[in-house]
Amino acid sequence: MFWPAAALASKVLFVGAWMTLVVAVRAGRLRLDAARASLATVLAFLALYGLQSAQYLLWPVPLGLLRPGRASAAYAAAATAGLVGFYLFLAPGVLVPAPLDGRALAWAGRLWVCGAAASLAASAAWLLGILGDGAFVKAGS
Repeated sequence: MFWPAAALASKVLFVGAWMTLVVAVRAGRLRLDAARASLATVLAFLALYGLQSAQYLLWPVPLGLLRPGRASAAYAAAATAGLVGFYLFLAPGVLVPAPLDGRALAWAGRLWVCGAAASLAASAAWLLGILGDGAFVKAGS
């Protein structure tokens, strides 16, 4: 019962955030060029949508390369840890020839969970940085 409700809530949260971003940019209340608005959309998806797949972690990379800096580097490090952990833990044969077991498998699982959590935090921080750079415009300006 919890999972379907949480999944629906995360979908609604993301769509609401995306709609708010679109309205703010279109109304001139938030100044973002197309690349930053696109990156903000991807980061909002990563930060708010709860049904993540590993490949989603790669989505901000091309747009992030257009704006290199601390936020993109932090995200890249977190996403790399999450992806390596994911593939070692859940997709044996992708990075190593045979499945891990014992302590190595436990460490791979920890790397996956910690990398995923760090990716979530880095996505949210990067998004807030982009929105802060977008300089919300005061009413009547």
